[in-house]
Amino acid sequence: MKFHFKKQILIVALSTFSTLTLASEYRSELMALAEQFESSDLETQYAARRGLEVLVAKASAPDVSRGVSKINGDLLYGLRSSSVSREAKKYMLRQLALVGSTQAISSLNRIMLGDDDLLSENARKALESIEGPRATSTLKRAFAKADVAGQKDLIRSLGKRGDAASIGFFGKNLGNSNLDIAIDAAQALGRAGGERAEGLLISQYGKTSNKSLIQAIERSILASGSENSTTLKTVFENGSDVVVRRAALRRLLKQGGSGVLEALRSGLTDEDSDMRSIAIRAGLASDEKSFRNVVVERSKNMENADLEVLLSGLDSIDKEPAERIAISAFDSGDEGLQGLALKALGHCGSSLSIDLLISAYGKGNKVLRIQAASSIGRLQSDKMDERLASMLRSDSNDEVETALELLAHRNIPEAKSLLLGLVAGDDEALVKSALKALPPIASENDLERLLEIANSSEGNSRRLMISLLKKLAPMVGSESLQSQVKEL
Repeated sequence: MKFHFKKQILIVALSTFSTLTLASEYRSELMALAEQFESSDLETQYAARRGLEVLVAKASAPDVSRGVSKINGDLLYGLRSSSVSREAKKYMLRQLALVGSTQAISSLNRIMLGDDDLLSENARKALESIEGPRATSTLKRAFAKADVAGQKDLIRSLGKRGDAASIGFFGKNLGNSNLDIAIDAAQALGRAGGERAEGLLISQYGKTSNKSLIQAIERSILASGSENSTTLKTVFENGSDVVVRRAALRRLLKQGGSGVLEALRSGLTDEDSDMRSIAIRAGLASDEKSFRNVVVERSKNMENADLEVLLSGLDSIDKEPAERIAISAFDSGDEGLQGLALKALGHCGSSLSIDLLISAYGKGNKVLRIQAASSIGRLQSDKMDERLASMLRSDSNDEVETALELLAHRNIPEAKSLLLGLVAGDDEALVKSALKALPPIASENDLERLLEIANSSEGNSRRLMISLLKKLAPMVGSESLQSQVKEL
């Protein structure tokens, strides 16, 4: 037994010696760099900082066996050494914030609780970055020993770690007598997230009357990613400022759940215009038809600014109510609304919108004319084709000219025959306009018919026809037709 005991001591001694040997692998280089920090030359100091960074990076590289352990040991040796300057120790601590492991926790704790504020702060930041429950426990134990300023720093460090084990600690400090600490605790719970953190925040939300803490709790509830409709509705209804209420409503309407329809109605009538916009957009985007119906119903009493938002999203609702809303908005007389209404009618319009679109095109407002023409081109209704064909047959030159202009935006089944009929007519102005509308849709048969008309015409109308034939025949005409055109 006696021999065995001596053998154990020998094994421990050899193990300790081996650890010290491994830990001192970078020590001489580290201590040489530490001396450079004492230089008054700024370039030398910079070289020392850079050299320390390179040394630590090299030692902690993934392919270095036990490299992190070795460099941790040597950095801790430097921190314990009385010959190493305060400045050098500061940068050693900063390197431990990058590569520190559990073996550094005890030493970092002693420095953190020490009298040197600069080194204490850097030690805390190093502990903050070390993973695992030991570092968390160390920071929590230090909280009771720290002054108010230190407690603020510690609770922020714990908050950044986001450990689930700290949630109860944060919850307890929501009621801290120091407002700043209570606010930091709320923010830490927001970063931690989860049902437990959310429950603690909600519990304190109903107890505190301090506006700053209330705002911190509200923002933390939202930051936590809460999906609880009851919680979100509470924040929306009781939010301390409009920004928080907007965020809560947006999340609530996206999430769904009990009380959402009521919240939507409230948002649509809120005094804040952005809140109403959020409600309109969310209601229109919802898969729930009841939500969309609430927005449609409210449209009857909407202000112009809200109608603008609604008109931009009408493609989300059924075409029939969408068309009614667009027509009503156009009738308001507001130019901005009229433009949006015309655009919407291109998507949702029916035969009911034809007169309005053609009338808007005929007005002098250039912006409205352009939008009306675009929507006339997109309107899904055979009635619009029939209406343009009827206008082309009209005795009114103004109607015919309007229809000819609109053929550039909408091709109708009877277009070519009607155009050639106008070309064969006696009104030179209409002949000219019809010839302008013909090129995009003309075929070889159309050119042959145009040649027949040209041969029986005279004057300026004939010259216009020949000019168009010479332009189009090489592109769409046969060799025979091209030969005939050349002889004209």
